Amino acid sequence: MPPDDFVAITKHLYRVFPSIERLTCYARAQTCWMRRRDLSRMARAGLSRLHVGLESGDDAVLRFQRKGGSRRIMIASGKAVREAGIELSHYVLLGVGGEDRWREHVEQTLVALNATQPEFVRFRRLWIFGEEGGPACPLLEDVRAGRFRPQHPEGTVLELRAFIAGIDFPTEIEAIHHNVYVQLKGRLPGGRERMLAKIDAFLARPEEERRARYVDRSVI
Repeated sequence: MPPDDFVAITKHLYRVFPSIERLTCYARAQTCWMRRRDLSRMARAGLSRLHVGLESGDDAVLRFQRKGGSRRIMIASGKAVREAGIELSHYVLLGVGGEDRWREHVEQTLVALNATQPEFVRFRRLWIFGEEGGPACPLLEDVRAGRFRPQHPEGTVLELRAFIAGIDFPTEIEAIHHNVYVQLKGRLPGGRERMLAKIDAFLARPEEERRARYVDRSVI
């Protein structure tokens, strides 16, 4: 949408609904970067928060998953959003690096998050459509061809733990989607130990209990 149209619509919404407390949109990082010179007036018009899919900070993962951006763009666009006075909610995708690049995924995503310092970090788990039947997503073809080895369920729990331990700025954490194996919600840094303890308690359960959770959360 052209920025002028966006500003006009936003102002109209606040005129018609004066009790609006927050106006939130989803946005791509590349769009935020292209619109960086317009973000301030969008904020003045009433745009409160942007939800942006960071997914990963690892350039190799971003290229393979055809995200269409780079860690540099993710960081620059996130900083532009925050400098404009708009709250930023970054989404991180557990398992998106697969079994082979999960460490790089975690390490480089933490670099991006710690550089951008969004007000919110929300976690989801990679879902490969077509595994349970129905239309297959392109990634499933990569799995079948051996080009992508999906992260095992417990690996995504370990990823989540590494993220909670490695984020070094104040932010709200949310991992409450049904397909996340250990659901968390809290604020860092104060809630770090509580959230880590919850993950550790889950990992200390007998293997059959953990496996049952993985099966239960294996579908959306």
